[in-house]
Amino acid sequence: MKTRLPVAIALVSAIVLAAAQPLQAQPRSSSGCFNISGFYMDADDSDLYSDFAGVSMKIGIYITDTTELFGECMFGDALDMPEDIDYSTNIGLLLGITQYLPLSDQAALYVRAKGGATINTWEYAWPYDMHNDDGYAYSRADDEETDTYLTGGIGAGVSVGLSDMISLEVGYDYIALDVSDQFGDDPVESDDVSAYHTFHAGLDIEF
Repeated sequence: MKTRLPVAIALVSAIVLAAAQPLQAQPRSSSGCFNISGFYMDADDSDLYSDFAGVSMKIGIYITDTTELFGECMFGDALDMPEDIDYSTNIGLLLGITQYLPLSDQAALYVRAKGGATINTWEYAWPYDMHNDDGYAYSRADDEETDTYLTGGIGAGVSVGLSDMISLEVGYDYIALDVSDQFGDDPVESDDVSAYHTFHAGLDIEF
């Protein structure tokens, strides 16, 4: 809740600012943009999956004044992991489309859809027994696993111009990973999807 509140306040403030302006669409003088954003992924099922925080980078090409095709790379590290997991990182490789809904020269709402793959690498510890002349000793061994999941997401937000070529973007994405092969026939855990409420804020730099 503490993480969501400042993002929600920023998003509502930007929408109010944008809504105060007349609706109009302006021709773009640029052909594309680079976006860099920080994000926080809140696991939909916190009992099974970790939250993630990281950075996203996008390269977009405008196919119309209000429509953008983009490629995105997301780097995230897991938070609040159990003791037997040393680390967990995500690399998301996604393609998508953004449709802007201009509100003024400086502001627009947007809706977005994207899809691709997420590569998750994690290292965990498992115990093993060591026997010697004095009896039994407990130790641990580390192992690493890498999995790739089909990924899709939808989202919405607001873009507010800070200058002719730079805009502030604040938004929300619902991102889902297909983990149907992760647990197989496990009778305890059979979810096919790992879902995340994702909050992000960053800058669009047009070129």
